[in-house]
Amino acid sequence: MADVIEFFTVPPDEDAAFLAAWTAEAAPGSTLLRALRPETPERYASLSPDASTPPAGVLLIVPFDVPSGEDDRFLGGWERMRERLSVHQGYLGAQMLHSADDRHVGIVHWSSPLMYARTVREEGDVIAALPFVGDPAMYVRA
Repeated sequence: MADVIEFFTVPPDEDAAFLAAWTAEAAPGSTLLRALRPETPERYASLSPDASTPPAGVLLIVPFDVPSGEDDRFLGGWERMRERLSVHQGYLGAQMLHSADDRHVGIVHWSSPLMYARTVREEGDVIAALPFVGDPAMYVRA
């Protein structure tokens, strides 16, 4: 997996300076995402041009802590979780990326936050049910 996602912790009062710096330094074709909830610690994420970036909808982004040697077990659980979500209305796809800080990062594309919420209500939180610690947050294009 290539390093195709990077997270940024930006205090709310520093948005303008961060956005100006990111725009000046980002690789051509990179996509900047902003967390929907302002209390999200990593309020911004940047996808490299190599990452598949949807033109609309929202992205549920989940950095996972996967212990050394557990990659195969984690990826098997991720695939089973992805299959369960894939049959629900509003699901538009999922991918596994690798972050610049060496984490597995799951990305699930939804048509809207409402469709994800309906899926959780019907199915339960299948991401939280994985036997690995994850920190999900919903993002949109910045």
